[in-house]
Amino acid sequence: MRLTNFVLPLAGLGLVLAVHSASAQETVTLDLGQQFEFTFDNGETYRVEAGAMRFDLRVEDPDPSDEFDNIVVATFHRKGAADYELSFPTGYSIVTYAGLWQIDRDGQPSLVIQSFTGGAHCCMDIHAVRPDGGGWADAEIGLVDGDEVVPWDIDGDGLVEFEIPDGRFNYTFDAYAYSVPPPMVVATVNGQYADLSADPAYRRIFEQFYDDAAQLCVGIDGSTVNAAPYSSESAPNSACASLLAAGARLGTYQGTKALVQAARLSRPHQDQDWEDYLVVTDTTQDTFTDLLKATEYALKVWGYID
Repeated sequence: MRLTNFVLPLAGLGLVLAVHSASAQETVTLDLGQQFEFTFDNGETYRVEAGAMRFDLRVEDPDPSDEFDNIVVATFHRKGAADYELSFPTGYSIVTYAGLWQIDRDGQPSLVIQSFTGGAHCCMDIHAVRPDGGGWADAEIGLVDGDEVVPWDIDGDGLVEFEIPDGRFNYTFDAYAYSVPPPMVVATVNGQYADLSADPAYRRIFEQFYDDAAQLCVGIDGSTVNAAPYSSESAPNSACASLLAAGARLGTYQGTKALVQAARLSRPHQDQDWEDYLVVTDTTQDTFTDLLKATEYALKVWGYID
């Protein structure tokens, strides 16, 4: 095993290590608060020991004639339980991350597996797996746009959470390149996915986002929301929608709505490049031509407001 990367997140106090096997088989010990990167350039397989749990990682190629159909397979084992298997379709780059984290609200450690799906600007497929009676609980955190996600202890209670973008805002209010999705705080409860964003304990995440999104929405340049530079001329549609989402989280939705209305009236040209807002849920698709109406509808069906 060769360690090529060491990261110590200031808030989460977790370790992120890169593992590149020099042989066909490598055994790795994963401690609480550690996260490893696994690569499969030479057909490597891995056995990962994590306390009373362990899992094996391998790559399968269903069709050797197809260069991009590989599957990362994780098989979980523990004494007294049947094995559990997860499969992750991959693209041109095969990389998987695994961490042992106290992501569940009861403090019981979970194995968090995330694998890159490939494709344009997408995605880490993230699952949190932990013992559940005589079996396993598998919480699908979701497809998270971007690179590796490292959970951290946002509220200082000793348990970690994922801070991830709400991907439903991508493409809905503007093109992907100009989308500014608001953050979400997610974890697990009793082994099941849980969106904790409305909990006041995570208020500061939304306060910071609110300030940045407000600059973009009202036309002040210089914001670096989501760690990426945006122009107030290129990203106001999505920023205004996401500002309303943050206002809903902070209990200031009506005041934020008035701010956005004033910003839109002062800059009526903003809609000229994106006039159809398609709001998608699991069962519906609705199109709007007015940003404020589209956003209010989206926030209702997505659970931000009643």
